[in-house]
Amino acid sequence: MSRPHEDPAGRGPRRSCIACRQSLPQGQLIRFVCAPDGALLVDYGHRLPGRGAYVCLKPDCLRQALRRNAFSRALRQPCRQPDEAQLLAQLQQACRQRILNLLGMARKAGLLCGGQQAVSQSLQRPHEIALVLVATDMSAPLAARLRQRLDQLGLPYQTLFDRQQLAEALGTALRSTLVIKKSSLAQTLQFELGRYREVMGEV
Repeated sequence: MSRPHEDPAGRGPRRSCIACRQSLPQGQLIRFVCAPDGALLVDYGHRLPGRGAYVCLKPDCLRQALRRNAFSRALRQPCRQPDEAQLLAQLQQACRQRILNLLGMARKAGLLCGGQQAVSQSLQRPHEIALVLVATDMSAPLAARLRQRLDQLGLPYQTLFDRQQLAEALGTALRSTLVIKKSSLAQTLQFELGRYREVMGEV
């Protein structure tokens, strides 16, 4: 059974952002709950019990909700709100961890490959590829050549995570490039990458 935010098509129940009041499918919003001790928590997986408050992915909406004390009103109880920077960092970390988890799932499902030889072979079949991830610490000359090749092939790519983070997520040796094959899991990954860019304020 998929979680609400795994539906890139945006079907399902709609909720309103407590800051801008825009109505969106709940999978396109971030859910927050109030813990028993009164702390405000990010419920990235939409799994925690209790009443939830929903906010757009845009950092500005999160800031507005905090400044207006909108969480306490939406949750109908006093909430101990953290510092803006702390809550945004918590949200960004939740996004990053979700993406890393999906990469691990893709590897186990045989939908992901890394390593120079495997990547080269995969690029010979671009019609099978959904996305290419490039490590942030890949050498500049190699990264430039790779991006040029991907542009020529018309393949989408994104630079995210360093080689050590990718290796830990995959349980492999260091990897500078990952190729993800077309699949429903790849669609979910692309959806989450889009969410991450929004949370980081890149779109």
